[in-house]
Amino acid sequence: MDRNILRQIPFVRLVIPLIIGILFFSYVKAITALPFIWIAPVFPLVIIILRYLQPSFTQRWTLGLFVYPALIFAGLAIAQSHHQPLEKDIEQILLTEAQFYYGYFTSAPTTKKRINGFFQVIAHGKTAHHLTSKSFKLWLSFPKDSIAETLEAKAHILIKLRAQKCKPPSNPGDFSFQSFLKRKQIALIAYPTSDSIFYYQKPANTLFIQIAQYRKQLTDQLTQLLPTKREQAIAQALILGERSSMDQNIQQAYAKVGAVHVLAVSGLHVGLVFGFLFFFCQKIKSRSIWSQLFKSVFLLLGIWFYAFLAGASPSVLRAATMFSFIILGHVVNRSINIYNSLAGSALVLLCIDPSLLFQVGFQLSYFAVLGIVYFYPIFKAYWFSENPILNWVYSLLLVSVSAQLSTLPLCLFYFHQFPLLFWASSLVVIPLTTIILPLGIIVLFLHSLPYLGYGLVYLFIQLLTLMNDLIFQLNLFPFAVISNIKISLIGLILGYLLLIYFAHCLFIKRLNKIWIPISILVILGCLYSYKQWQWYQRNEGYVFHYKDQTLFGFIRGKTSYFFYDKKRIESIQEDALLQSLHIDKSHFYSLDSMVQLPFLRYENGIGILPQFTFVYLPKITSKLPKEANVMIAGKAPLKLPPKYPVRCVVADGQRGYFERKKWKDWAVSQNIHFHQTQNEGAYYFKLNEKKIQK
Repeated sequence: MDRNILRQIPFVRLVIPLIIGILFFSYVKAITALPFIWIAPVFPLVIIILRYLQPSFTQRWTLGLFVYPALIFAGLAIAQSHHQPLEKDIEQILLTEAQFYYGYFTSAPTTKKRINGFFQVIAHGKTAHHLTSKSFKLWLSFPKDSIAETLEAKAHILIKLRAQKCKPPSNPGDFSFQSFLKRKQIALIAYPTSDSIFYYQKPANTLFIQIAQYRKQLTDQLTQLLPTKREQAIAQALILGERSSMDQNIQQAYAKVGAVHVLAVSGLHVGLVFGFLFFFCQKIKSRSIWSQLFKSVFLLLGIWFYAFLAGASPSVLRAATMFSFIILGHVVNRSINIYNSLAGSALVLLCIDPSLLFQVGFQLSYFAVLGIVYFYPIFKAYWFSENPILNWVYSLLLVSVSAQLSTLPLCLFYFHQFPLLFWASSLVVIPLTTIILPLGIIVLFLHSLPYLGYGLVYLFIQLLTLMNDLIFQLNLFPFAVISNIKISLIGLILGYLLLIYFAHCLFIKRLNKIWIPISILVILGCLYSYKQWQWYQRNEGYVFHYKDQTLFGFIRGKTSYFFYDKKRIESIQEDALLQSLHIDKSHFYSLDSMVQLPFLRYENGIGILPQFTFVYLPKITSKLPKEANVMIAGKAPLKLPPKYPVRCVVADGQRGYFERKKWKDWAVSQNIHFHQTQNEGAYYFKLNEKKIQK
């Protein structure tokens, strides 16, 4: 690599070994702090060498023998300092008995169906007067009431509760809340009530608390100004990064067309605010040192105030930190390298909170910006139009393609889908967001003015409605999104290796070498086709777990035949379930209906397939079959024959605790396998095997 380039990106060379150290600690946690002791004298030694000896560039590689290992160990040390392990013996005590906990909420609790928040424990104990100091986190969920709704960030409380472990997903396609909490180093959760709070101390009136309270006031203002919940949710998310009131259908609609980034305040929003503030700075004509300093301080305060006002998410912090590097570079008259600014922002944020490295928003934010910075100028050089409108549209498309290309492996890894209409949505949301965001900020301050305020609010509502309608119209197109594309961690790494090779070929302008990654992609496509063939050979069944509902059925190839009692599950849950099971065609039948298919006959709670019989006991109105493979439990097993030949009894989400206990006792007495979805998740079985899968 060119030496001049290396000189321009010192932060890139620093952040890579730091990330390696953080990653190493995250996978090998059995590390003590002893190896980090030698870091302290290393950095002063390196600084002395660089300052006074000033070795030539060709000799500086020897300094890497000290600097890069030191940075790796620094990453280990930073990750360890933020690690809050909970010992197994203490965890067991917390799980077996109620305890008093003293601590505070790390951020403002969010309000949806319940009031949820992350609680930093400072001390705990059996009694309120004998607490033991211990630092760890809990996830708390309160029912909605007047007391719980007043809980604030940094408010210290003493609460009595019994902790429990977070359960893994009950059904295929369910969100893994357990994995989400694990990434935040949280092992235990609790569902207390407001009556459990014995002491409450309001947070100190700091600047951050005042910003959070002001954010709440602005959120309430938007709720009052906008007529429908859909517009309210979009405006709150787009301007303030507040997504707690957003319906899942809206998020899903934006995600399907690749526009969900608009609903999370990110670099686009911070860039618009920066441009808005910079426009006013340009009005100051003086070029004196004091005027330049005033402009820089004004811009820094402005973007950081907006960053905290918008919730200080990883993408916002990345953008604010990167713009800060640009502003500071301008102050000291240094040329700005965008890669160096990006790496510098990552270095600062990871030193403050290394767990950001494992947050999806942080990863997507940095990879999207890297893709735009790298691919956009290369693609732009291939075509240029004299028509300014065509050139503008082409530039928007290139920005969208560049960001989508660089985040493609991550999107497939986390979300298992690829939006085909991302290019169309970018032509909609980017121009409209450019108008809506500054207009929304103006509306918040000027809405009370007569005539002018009314006109601004009306225009704001119309633009929000237009953007929503266009996004939902794009969702109506067939093949708007390719779903069910699952890749492993190895696939993710391989995807980025291919992307790096492709980027290298574009950089050196030797496109004839692109056949190598294309060949690998063809091989991966063949492997994916083989996996598709395997899915078409399936012949299996499931009894799912949904609270107060029954859903079970069978899958033949990529077609499902599901039975439900009372009502079907919500459409979002249904879509997630079908996608995770790779179902192309689904059929849903009420358990009150009669079904006649070539391979399945169902009536009155009894279903018969080739060499397989299932019984749904609550619907039995006739004589039981001679034997059954799977029996889905009813209210109680009192009317069953004493030795009824059934291979497995399943208690689903409709069965309460005492019903499940009666069935379990009966199944154990009959030496029958018993499965309760409440604790064990969905029950899976194969239809072409005589032995039940346990």
